[in-house]
Parts: sequence; C-alpha cells; structure tokens
Amino acid sequence: MNNVLPIDAESAVLAKLRKIYGPAANIQQGYIRLEKVLTQSSTSENFTLGEGRSNGNKRPLENFLSQSDNFVPVYMRIGVQKENYVDLGNNGNVPLYTYPDLSVFTNAGIAPALSEAEALEGIWSGNLSIKSNTYEVVNKMSLERFRRVPQTQVGTVANKTQASSGEIFEGFVKLPIVPIFEGKKRNEFNFSYAQGADATNIGYTDSEEDRNILVFTLWGFLVRNASEPASVSELTRNGVIL
Repeated sequence: MNNVLPIDAESAVLAKLRKIYGPAANIQQGYIRLEKVLTQSSTSENFTLGEGRSNGNKRPLENFLSQSDNFVPVYMRIGVQKENYVDLGNNGNVPLYTYPDLSVFTNAGIAPALSEAEALEGIWSGNLSIKSNTYEVVNKMSLERFRRVPQTQVGTVANKTQASSGEIFEGFVKLPIVPIFEGKKRNEFNFSYAQGADATNIGYTDSEEDRNILVFTLWGFLVRNASEPASVSELTRNGVIL
C-alpha cells in the first residue's frame, strides 16, 4: 500500500544498531547528500562522504557526515537537477529528476553527438563503487534500478514540477547491502558513466543554462557522537552490517 511506510528494512537495521551501540545510543534518522556539477563529457566522479574531505567547495544543499558520528544508509536516490542559471549555485528551487525528462533536458545536440537527455541516460546505465574505510563494500553496482519514472511526467516545458509516483520515499531505492560509515574514517563513492556511451552533452560547455547537477542522496540512521564499541567487530564484516 502506497500510504504505509515500508518499516521492515528500517526496523531490522535499527535493531542491529541497538545491539551494536547499546540502548542508550542517540540514533536518529539522517541523510547524506552529495552533488557534482556535470561538465562536458564527464565520465567519472569521486565523492567523499565526510566533512572536511576533498569534495571541493561545498554546495549549499550538500550534507556530509560529521567526524564524530556514524551513518548507516538504508535507501539511496540518484537524480539530476538543472542549476538556476539566474542565481548560479542555487538548485534548491529546482525539481530533482530521477530520469532524464525530455521536456526539461532539451538540448538536441549536434550530430554525431547525442541529445542532452540521451547523454544523461548514461548515468543510470553506469555503475557505483563504495568504500567504507579501507573496505570495498560494493564493486561496480549497476545503477539501472535507480532510474525511477513517475506514473505521469512533466509534460510541458512551462510546467517543470516533478510529478509524483505516489510513493512515500519518492525515487528512493532500498540498498542491497547495509554499509556502516564511521565519520572519523574515509568513506568514498566512485561513480562511472556507462562505458562507451556518448557523454558530450551531459553537462554545460559555455552556456550557464545547461548546468546539470548530479545528486546522490542517502537516507538512513545517524548515530550521534558514536564511539567504536567492542561489539562492532562482532556484528559487522568488511564495513557491512551482518
């Protein structure tokens, strides 16, 4: 049912976290948001999840993991936004799309290059690798499952409000594994565009109106001021909760 929270995944993870950190631990809902401006022919992007790491300049909507906290993601969403070219750097007033809507990503391209929408398809045909500290949690996970098209689309250029699919977690997909990211350690995402695909029009060249923002959002549980309990090694393996 669309109006019922899918609590099975969250409840199981929360129960594991209580075993690891104890009943008095401060465990909250939390999220991490990572962004990159896509430039012409972008084919790979590296992200670090922690504050003070080498992501470059922090964008206004990005949200990193504090060094004093731990984070356990349950769901992830992958989307693209058009940056507001009147107010550069602002994408908070722009819908996020989990598929390349043809009425929003309208650059037709010049042959032999593909159109903007076709180039963006290579994001969801690409893959993602995840590291938790020194552990390779995921090696080249296909991103096809994260391409989420609503029941109805935008339809017109004038109406750019993202249509709803009726889901509680709009565009979010349950992760096949449950990693645990410790804020004091280095945690990384490595995104790779679809191998061999044409990325010529994936991002802007000389037109600010063409700036596309790649957005990864992780939703899950934040353990505030987390210390490393002895039981972590017993209930996790290679950065993943058992």
